[in-house]
Amino acid sequence: MEKFFELHDEKIIGYKALTDADLGRSITSHQTHIGLFDDVLTFLPNEPIIEDSAMFIYESNTDILSLNFDRIANPDGTFRSPKIKVGGRGTISLVSTIREIARNADENITWFLFWFGLQSGQSVFWLFDNQSQAYKDLINIGLNLDDNSKGRVTANDSIFCQILSYIESTIDMSTKNVIQELEIETQIPGKLITERKIRRYDIQRAQTIFTEIGKRGEVLVAEYFDKLKFENKIKTFSWVNESSESGSPYDFCYQDLADNIIYLDVKTTKFDFEQKIVYSDREINFALTRPRGCYNIYRVYNLCENSADLRICKNCTSHFNLINENILDFQRKLMANESNVQSISIAFQPTINNLSFDNRISLIG
Repeated sequence: MEKFFELHDEKIIGYKALTDADLGRSITSHQTHIGLFDDVLTFLPNEPIIEDSAMFIYESNTDILSLNFDRIANPDGTFRSPKIKVGGRGTISLVSTIREIARNADENITWFLFWFGLQSGQSVFWLFDNQSQAYKDLINIGLNLDDNSKGRVTANDSIFCQILSYIESTIDMSTKNVIQELEIETQIPGKLITERKIRRYDIQRAQTIFTEIGKRGEVLVAEYFDKLKFENKIKTFSWVNESSESGSPYDFCYQDLADNIIYLDVKTTKFDFEQKIVYSDREINFALTRPRGCYNIYRVYNLCENSADLRICKNCTSHFNLINENILDFQRKLMANESNVQSISIAFQPTINNLSFDNRISLIG
């Protein structure tokens, strides 16, 4: 599967060993910033940035922190000396977070900061130390890192592709929780943009990627039904979205050997089985109009290039009835205030008690 976050077209990665002044632990310096390089993050504006955000990676985790970025204006109108700053009192900024981490660690540790931009226009700062696996991996790739290191990795460097691949993989691994949330965000929008400050570029990219994942899941289920039909385990089936998205409240229906017509939705994720499933009120209403046992959820999960798993739920009626009762109650309360909603989407985990999924079926291999 392709990596979600990609390096900005600038294609320059800055790095440096942080000094005591950078870390705010120098006795003789009261430095309130960490200096960067002029030719990295050139897409950021020259005007001071106070309320923007940046991605911060540390120990395989990612957070979105306040970015306080500045440059010095020269008399001729040009700018120099980009830097990230501590920020105002009480602000949880990049610099204050980095300094807090270093303050709670052994003073003999050497800290390294990498920084670069993403296609979304968001900047990324990656912190690690000389005792970490990242340090060992980068040394093995061929990057020279010591207590006085500072420099850039550009597209002209022989190790650029290896460094880039390693960094993009690190980002994807450390942002797994963010990407999982993005999958839900594409179906129930609004939360991540405001709470996690995810860029709209990433939301739109997620929509494209997860639409492709959904289509791939349906293709695999169609192939699974072809196999069942060949083995005479079902009589026939219909894939309503085969040519294009039909807008139908279900994805497939099939005729079993007893001539029952079973309808189903395919809910696909590249993540674990436990990843939340999203249903619209229209899909739920449709499911509840089917005779008991004649509507299924097909959960395709762990989807990647060489594998995909399927589990089938045949007893979703009770769960959907509970959801529908709450939706109707909500709508009645809105109507009492002369208001209404046009559509509602609900996210739930497939592991809840009133759902039971059959054993895993491998769809590939």
